[in-house]
Amino acid sequence: MTPAQACNFLLVGIGMIAGPAFWPQHFSVEHLRSASWLVFMGSLQAVGGSFVLGLEAVRVAQRLAEWEPLDFDLTLPDVTWAVPPSLYSVIEETDEVAVALRLRQQLLRRAA
Repeated sequence: MTPAQACNFLLVGIGMIAGPAFWPQHFSVEHLRSASWLVFMGSLQAVGGSFVLGLEAVRVAQRLAEWEPLDFDLTLPDVTWAVPPSLYSVIEETDEVAVALRLRQQLLRRAA
């Protein structure tokens, strides 16, 4: 059973359970057996649909736990090719990448 079919089973089952409650005029004393049958079958359908959807949720959770996102490297690229190595000899601060990026931008502004 696919998840779409399980959702359909669940919704139809809930509708079958709620039918006698919303339309009691159609289920008088002589039709009590049909009302109880609707509630019984509706509950079976709702439980079956919920069970299949629960299994599908477990499968999806396992797939998500095993899934590794694409390896995006968000670090700045090595910019030593953009400027002469002598400019990098002055980098002694804690945030060396920011200084290197600033030096690279200054060089690119001069070149433009």
